[in-house]
Amino acid sequence: MASTTSVEAPSRSAAAGTRVRVRRPARLNGAVVRSYLGIAAIVIFCLAPFYWMIVTAFRDVGYTFDTTPWPTHVTLDNFRTAFDTSLGNHFAHALVNSVIIGVCTTILAVMGGVFAAYALARLNFRGKFVVLGVILGASMFPGVALLTPLFQLFTNIHWIGTYQALILPDISFALPLTVYTLTAFFSEMPWELEQAALVDGATPGQAFRKVILPLAAPGLFTTAILAFIAS
Repeated sequence: MASTTSVEAPSRSAAAGTRVRVRRPARLNGAVVRSYLGIAAIVIFCLAPFYWMIVTAFRDVGYTFDTTPWPTHVTLDNFRTAFDTSLGNHFAHALVNSVIIGVCTTILAVMGGVFAAYALARLNFRGKFVVLGVILGASMFPGVALLTPLFQLFTNIHWIGTYQALILPDISFALPLTVYTLTAFFSEMPWELEQAALVDGATPGQAFRKVILPLAAPGLFTTAILAFIAS
């Protein structure tokens, strides 16, 4: 014998007693408005020199000290003069040299720093914090103090005017920066992800290459930018 189940519809009184709350958009109070105004003022203050530099770059040289806040007397003569090799300017060659030195320094510093930072973040060994202190101290060492001995050394080994004479000293300052930055980044990553990869049969190298490095891509990219700017 089949049985039937009846579902009673809610009464009108229950439906009428249920109120639907409609969220109204929050109004901006004075504190929020002041915060946005403060942020806008800081952004304008920081970007104003760059804006004025661009305006002056496109302005005729006779109106360099013109105080008009928008571009006037726009011309490209300044760029033609800067890149004109017939006038003895080597600005383009200097830019190429800077890119080569910066890219080489960044690649070598990040390649060496990622392994050192991973070891300092994941492994526990005696003197770990001493090593971190030495790395931090090396990054804070004034480069001007090494200018004279490095110049004398590179003169003796005939490295003056070569790329390696700038790449190697830049690495000595960019490498501590990359190690210290990546160590802090690796320390914040969850250890369970690597343990899960090891449980699934991955070797420590595979776990580092297939799990840790993809997750550390934002930190590596940020560190590479800092190292490139520093070099």
